[in-house]
Amino acid sequence: MDTAKIEKAKQIIKDVAEKGHPLFTSTSWGKDSTATLNLVLTSLKELKEQGLEVPPLFITTADTLLENPEMASHVQREMQSAQSYIAKHDLNARIEVSTPNLLSQWAVKTISGRNLPVFANKGTRDCTVDMKCKPLESLKNKLMKELAKETALKPVTCIGTRYLESSGREKRMIDRGEIPDGIWVDPESKGLMLSPIADWTDSDLWQYLYACSRGETESYGDLSSLIDIYWAGTSEAASCDGIEMPNCRYGCAICCVGRDRSLEAMLAKGERYAYMQSLYDLQRFLINTQHDLSLRQWVGRSITDGYLAIGPDVYSPEMLENLLRYCLTIDVQEMESAYNAGIAPRFQLISPEALIAIDALWSQQGVHRSFHALEIYRDIYVNGKRYQIPVTAPGKPVKIPEARYIEVGKGWEDRGGKYEYCGMRDIHLEMVNEQGDGGCLEHKKLKDGRVVLDAESSKEAFEINQESIEFILGFELDYLIELGYRMPRSYGYKHYITLGAFKLNSSQFLSTDDILRRTTFKEFEGIFEMPVEELMELTISAEDMRLAVADSLRPGCVGDSHQPGARVLTASNRATKPYPKKPQDVARWLIDCAYTEARLRKDKIAKETFRKAKRDYLPADAEIAEYYLFTRAEDPQQGQQQSAKIIPIHDKILDIIPEQHNIPANWIQLDLLAA
Repeated sequence: MDTAKIEKAKQIIKDVAEKGHPLFTSTSWGKDSTATLNLVLTSLKELKEQGLEVPPLFITTADTLLENPEMASHVQREMQSAQSYIAKHDLNARIEVSTPNLLSQWAVKTISGRNLPVFANKGTRDCTVDMKCKPLESLKNKLMKELAKETALKPVTCIGTRYLESSGREKRMIDRGEIPDGIWVDPESKGLMLSPIADWTDSDLWQYLYACSRGETESYGDLSSLIDIYWAGTSEAASCDGIEMPNCRYGCAICCVGRDRSLEAMLAKGERYAYMQSLYDLQRFLINTQHDLSLRQWVGRSITDGYLAIGPDVYSPEMLENLLRYCLTIDVQEMESAYNAGIAPRFQLISPEALIAIDALWSQQGVHRSFHALEIYRDIYVNGKRYQIPVTAPGKPVKIPEARYIEVGKGWEDRGGKYEYCGMRDIHLEMVNEQGDGGCLEHKKLKDGRVVLDAESSKEAFEINQESIEFILGFELDYLIELGYRMPRSYGYKHYITLGAFKLNSSQFLSTDDILRRTTFKEFEGIFEMPVEELMELTISAEDMRLAVADSLRPGCVGDSHQPGARVLTASNRATKPYPKKPQDVARWLIDCAYTEARLRKDKIAKETFRKAKRDYLPADAEIAEYYLFTRAEDPQQGQQQSAKIIPIHDKILDIIPEQHNIPANWIQLDLLAA
C-alpha cells in the first residue's frame, strides 16, 4: 500500500478544510467514491481531534430507484455506517439523497408511453441526466442556498475520478483541467473541485480498500461489503502488482444500454442471486425487441397546424400494457418470495405512485380507456393472474421510416365548440356548484379566457397525494374500473384531478386542457382504433404537409388545403373499420358515418339531417352524452319523444351507409329504439 499517496490525498483535503471551505462529496458508494469519502471523513476526524474547527460536509448521493437490488442494499448499509461514524466523532456532516421526480422515473417515463428506454445506439444518456444529474443538481442548489446564509466561502466538491480508469476518462479529466494536488475550477459549473485520488492506480485503490476492510487503516466502516459486491459481479478478475482485483461495473437493474455483465455474473453464481432473474429477463426482452416496429405507436400525440404525424415512435398501447403486466407480476413474485424468506421485498418496479401516474397519463393521451392500468393491477394483485415475459431473440436493426402526415383539422381547438367540456372543464361540478351550496372543486378562468378546474397546484410537474392513492386502491378500485368502460379515454385524468390524486404545476393547466381536448377529438374521430395501414393510405410527406400549411396561410386562402392526394380524416374514411362490438355504441358511430357520407355525396338534405342528429344526440360534453339517451332518461315520456325524433333517421341511415359495413339491421333498430 502506497501510504505516501494516502497521506498526500488527506493533506490536500485538510488544507481545504482548514481554510473553512464547506465540503461536498458526490458519492455513488462504488469503489472510487467510497475511497474518496473515507479519505474526507477520516481527514475531518483528525482535524477535529487536533482541536481545529471542522467545516460542514454534505455527502450527496443519487438514488435512481432502479439500482441493482444488491447494490441498493449495499448503499443502505454503507450510509448507515457513515452516519454512525459521523455521530460517533461529532462531525458536522450529513447525508443527502436525491431521487428523480415521478415523471422522470423509469417506470412512469417508459410505461406511460412518454419515452422509449435508452438503448445503446442512442447518442445521449437521457436516463442519466433525468435520474441522476438533474436531481443531484437540484439537491446541491438547495444545500448551497442553506450554506449561503452561514458562510461566504465557496464550497468545494470532492470527487473520485482517476486518470487510469480509462483513456477516455483521462482525456476528459485533462480537457477540463482536473489536477490531483489542489483545487481546480469546473469549466461548466464554475464550481470549486477537488480530485484527491486522480493519480491513483487500480492497485493503489484496491490496496487501500483491502487495508480498510482488514482494519489496517482507519475507515468509517467495514468496507468488506463493498469488496464482496464487486467480487459478486465479477466473472474474470484482474491482477496488478500481485493484487487480485474484481473487475465489474454496476448500473440500473434493467439498463438497456448494453449487456449487464455484473448481473450475468451474479446469476451464474447460483441460488443466492436467483431472485434477480426476472429483472434480467425483462432487460433482455426490451433490448431484443428494440427494432420491432410492430411494438411501436404509429399515431403521433400532438396535432400541429391541423396535421397529425404517422410513424413509429414510443411503445404501442399493447406493448405498454404488457410491460405493466410483466412489471407488476415481477413485483408480486418478489413480494411472495421475500415473504416466504421472512425478509422485506428487495425491489419494486411499480410503486403505487407510479401506477396512478401511468394510469393518468394513459388517460391523458388516450393510450387506453380510463382506469385500464388499475384493471391490470387488480388482475394481478387481487385476482392472482401472472404474466411471464416471452423469450425473444435479438432483432436486427431496421431503418426507421420518416414520419408522414395526415390532415385531421383543428376542430378540437374551437372555443365554445363540441370539445369545450372535454378538457380541464367539468360540467358536472359546474352544475353542482351553481345549483347547490357548492363544496365541490370550483373552476377558474385562465388568461386566454378558458375555464378549467381550479385544482390545487404544485411546484412539481406532477405531485401525487398519498392519501388519495390509498383511497383509490383501497375503496374505489372496482367502481373506477367499471366507470372506465362507460367514459371517454380522457375522463380518467380529469377524474383524478377532482379526487385530488395529484397536483399540477400552475403553468401546465393550459397545455393539459389542450391535450385532453385533443385526445377526445382523436377518440371521436376513431383515430386510435384505425389500423396503421389505413392511416398510411391517407398520409402525405413532410414536404407536402409544409407546402399545404404554407398555402393555407396565404392571404385570402379559405377552406381546406389543396395538397394533392390529401384527405381530411373523418368518419367516412373508416369504411373498413369494424363497427362497434356493443349495440349501445352503434348510434354514435352510425350518425357520425352517415353525416360524413352525406357531406361527401353532397346530399344537402341528408347532410342537414345528420348534422342535427350529431348536434342533438351527441352533446358537446362527452362525459354526459349518455345522459341524453333514452336508456338514461328517467322520464319514459321524455325518452319516447327523443326516440320519436331519431327513428325517422333510420331509413336515411340504411340508404346512406355503404353496404360493405355489413351492419345487422337489428343492431340499428335496437340502438335507435334505445336512443
